[in-house]
Amino acid sequence: LNIGNKLSRGVRQQAAYQTKEQYMAYCVFTCKKPKTGAADGGLSAHIDREKWDAKEHKMVPFVPDSVIHPELSHLNKEYLLPPGMGRTEAINERIKEAGITRKIRDDQAKFLAFLCTSDRETMLKIYNDGRWQAWVDANISFMQKTFGKENVVGCAGHMDEVTFHL
Repeated sequence: LNIGNKLSRGVRQQAAYQTKEQYMAYCVFTCKKPKTGAADGGLSAHIDREKWDAKEHKMVPFVPDSVIHPELSHLNKEYLLPPGMGRTEAINERIKEAGITRKIRDDQAKFLAFLCTSDRETMLKIYNDGRWQAWVDANISFMQKTFGKENVVGCAGHMDEVTFHL
């Protein structure tokens, strides 16, 4: 899949809901290809703000170093995961639904992780102007159109870090 042109076109489509008078900032859209097991470890701990405690045999709260506004953590939100379903479970369920039956190697990527944001001032303006949900919806729509709705299994918004992001 050649996503270079799709991503450029998608970023232009994503910005289409904004007028020049409203915002003249850029969008930061990065992609990582974590290895198998990453959803169970640090990445999920960061996204979900909890990690597995082997001594307690349960999930416990986790605050990553990137959190500088813990008083805003209550504004963090998961937009797509079904209630009660974890990120790893959603990824594995999607692989099963896709009919992939071959063994996935330990060093193979099972998912792509994206970060959508802009500069701090723009993200604050979007939020303070009451446009956060429209921005979230535009990003989710872009991802679903680019990669297929069924392939986008989770999307978390973080409001407690230096810059708001998905």
